[in-house]
Amino acid sequence: MPISEELRKVYASAPVDNYYVETLSLTHPAFTGGVKYITNNKDGWSGRLEDDSLIAFEYAPFVAVPPNGADQASLTLQVGIDNSSRELMEELENISDTPSEPVIVVYRVYLSSDPETLQNDPPLRLDVSSVLATQDVVSFAASMTNIRNMPFPSQLYTTDLYPGLSR
Repeated sequence: MPISEELRKVYASAPVDNYYVETLSLTHPAFTGGVKYITNNKDGWSGRLEDDSLIAFEYAPFVAVPPNGADQASLTLQVGIDNSSRELMEELENISDTPSEPVIVVYRVYLSSDPETLQNDPPLRLDVSSVLATQDVVSFAASMTNIRNMPFPSQLYTTDLYPGLSR
């Protein structure tokens, strides 16, 4: 996950006056409005997305463990959302109507001093692969389930294309 030089400095030195703000957007056709924007900043957060739109992220206490940069083979984001609201639980229950569509998670990081600039550009975009919801916590793992979102193999081997397959 590429990060900016400013974010590297904040990670390394943890200054008091400038901190990082993590945000998540959860997208699924069954969600009300299609997208759920959350942040772990207790006052909420307004940040600019890649398409230059300004979005208000609502507060939900969560922890996100991004993929380890040393392990290039495994690209998995672990997320735990604590004290999840009834609204989020209802959104997750709506997913059961369209289980073939994955929940897409976009992980963005901003600096408190600059809500206009993404510090991990491009942001990490993954599909939710497993969800565990209890009364208090919603936790999930997001990974690259299909890199290009295409079936494999991309070409179907039919007898029309390859008559020799017919026996």
